[in-house]
Amino acid sequence: MNKTIFFALFFIQIFINAQFSERNLSSEKWQFKNSKENSWLIATVPGTVHLDLMNNKLIANPYKDENEKKVQWVENEDWDYQTVFKVSAKELQNQNADLVFHGLDTFSEIYLNGKLLKKTHNMFRTWEIPVKNDLKEGNNTLQIKFKSSVNEGKELAKKVPFTMPESPRSFVRKAQYQFGWDWGPRLVTAGIWKDVKLNFWNFAIIKNIKNTQAIFQNKAKINFEIEIDAQVSGIYYLKINNLSTMVSLKKGNNKIEFPYEIENPKLWQPNGWGNANLYDFEIELAKNQEYIQTKNLKIGLRTIELIQNKDEKGKSFYFKVNGHPMYAKGTNWIPSDSFTPRITKEKYQKLIKDCKDTNMNMIRVWGGGIYEDDEFYKACDENGILVWQDFMFAG
Repeated sequence: MNKTIFFALFFIQIFINAQFSERNLSSEKWQFKNSKENSWLIATVPGTVHLDLMNNKLIANPYKDENEKKVQWVENEDWDYQTVFKVSAKELQNQNADLVFHGLDTFSEIYLNGKLLKKTHNMFRTWEIPVKNDLKEGNNTLQIKFKSSVNEGKELAKKVPFTMPESPRSFVRKAQYQFGWDWGPRLVTAGIWKDVKLNFWNFAIIKNIKNTQAIFQNKAKINFEIEIDAQVSGIYYLKINNLSTMVSLKKGNNKIEFPYEIENPKLWQPNGWGNANLYDFEIELAKNQEYIQTKNLKIGLRTIELIQNKDEKGKSFYFKVNGHPMYAKGTNWIPSDSFTPRITKEKYQKLIKDCKDTNMNMIRVWGGGIYEDDEFYKACDENGILVWQDFMFAG
């Protein structure tokens, strides 16, 4: 039997037996309170404590009048969040269960059914915690206790025998604009600012996918580097669009390279040069005639070079895109709301479309804000906008 046909039939057979499921715990009923208080109030996740206080009519809108001054007390308090969610006996039959926090702002302690799971200290990263042995059938209580970032920053500053610039905020891995900037108010917030997920899985899970590209006149060579965490070693099957292959995975972390070619590729072009062409890729993982997981990507094929040639003034500094010099036209991007959970996908799409309509082709993401939501980068790709990405270390 033709190898391609065999793999195609194989994946049709295994598709109905998914081994990965994801629950969004953000949609559960959340509560919050000042850690000094006993009564719980309704909370929204994703969100921030300022938004929750506003929704419960405990503070006024800090954007209006001089209300910013009246809410400064919020930054000095500790805040607790909690929810109760059910887990079925069937879900507990899975080999693995992970709690995934895509964004916690910033210093927190995570408790599940009264057990301390993790202490966090970084707003920008994802926190992934295995909880298979900590879940129980029926109701489970999840609590996140947030410490004041201002107070925690002051304690960290005391450990250094000299005064740092912008102390204590410079000790805190948190969006720096929250401490006040020339363009925005001081609103040092806390809370669950991105989604909380509960993932159940068996055998293995795709952790990350990277790609590198080599573009030739009539061909694009893409190398996918797929990181897979395997709990069970053995033979697995990887499929990208119409190509399939067998891979041998060891228990633990595996990095698999998967080459892929496209004949006569349509290149992604920056705004003003042509179409921002994107290609769809579906990556599937399977084992033992059972479908495990799928990931979907949209990728633009392009080359980008920084040109620094010596000249009469020193060195040049410009970019070649797809082999041609590009005159960069763009803007500095700060978070489009002091409370980032209010930035919807629709708002991202509108703002980036506005950038396209004003003939921009590059945006610099400022390092005092956040690593923006995936929707931001998706919108940039779709509208022909390159991104100059700062690390979050402004000031």
